[in-house]
Amino acid sequence: VVLKEEDHGRMFPVTNKSKTIVEALLQAINDHHVTLLTNTVVTKLIHDGSQIRGVRTETDEFSAPSVILTTGGRTYPSTGATGDGYKMAKKVGHTITPLYPTESPLVSEESFIQERTLQGISLQDITLSVLDQKGKPIVAHTMDLLFTHFGLSGPAALRCSSFVNQELKKQQPVTVVLDCLPAKSHEALPQELIQSAASKKQLPNALAGFLPERLMTFFLQQLDLHELVAEKASPEQLAALASLIKGFSITIVRTFPLEKSFVTGGGVHLKEINPKTMESKKINGLYFAGELLDINGYTGGFNITAAFCTGHVSGKNAAETASYFSY
Repeated sequence: VVLKEEDHGRMFPVTNKSKTIVEALLQAINDHHVTLLTNTVVTKLIHDGSQIRGVRTETDEFSAPSVILTTGGRTYPSTGATGDGYKMAKKVGHTITPLYPTESPLVSEESFIQERTLQGISLQDITLSVLDQKGKPIVAHTMDLLFTHFGLSGPAALRCSSFVNQELKKQQPVTVVLDCLPAKSHEALPQELIQSAASKKQLPNALAGFLPERLMTFFLQQLDLHELVAEKASPEQLAALASLIKGFSITIVRTFPLEKSFVTGGGVHLKEINPKTMESKKINGLYFAGELLDINGYTGGFNITAAFCTGHVSGKNAAETASYFSY
């Protein structure tokens, strides 16, 4: 698959279509003469307590000295994700860490969100930070952001979502802070605003170049400055505006649920997996790969890379194990 690199190391097919990845996988299956059984539900792992023996489906049993469990997470149920893999792993003694949505839009009940004041505003290269209970940032991402009818979406929101979910276990709600102009320092921005405000225009018009018009008007309304003539604005008022532009707090009450998120956090506990082979430490011949494991990465190829890497390691070692039984 021919790839292209976008910002922040994110990799995508040059076609911009996920179908391209699917077609490449299907082509590889055909090239290697792999037997593919579609619409075949696996209901049970067959084992003797220490060694895997195969799998049982709704209609048949298949004997095998190696089985790779790679059913994915619980997100995107339209792809067939049901969470069955977690149940199967648990039945053979594996620990499943709590599941939670990651790479998920952020839901806010702020009045300006409910009133849709900023809905549809898209911001480029902002910084979004997630604060802990003490008000200290635990993560910050500089990417694009979109205001929606429910809260925040876009790459910055999605990347912060797993940290929001982890923090929601400790506090309700969680505060995120938006820096609309991270490239401008706290010292420089007030001075730039003062220079731009040396005008007989209305303040929103004089400051039009800094932010999208609706967002700037909203910030000025928050400070009761929206009807002011620019040259009448004091340095203190413009400093307050600069602080709001660089530190706009938004409370988040939840993220989208697992079924509507991109990635599942949590899964089969990594301490119970041999990292060199991806084999279970509980049942010989049982291997794991992909999002079923307690690993998750950012969107933009990081999760599929983890799937391919763990898939390669588990496949190589599962095949080697199986070869011992053929002699």
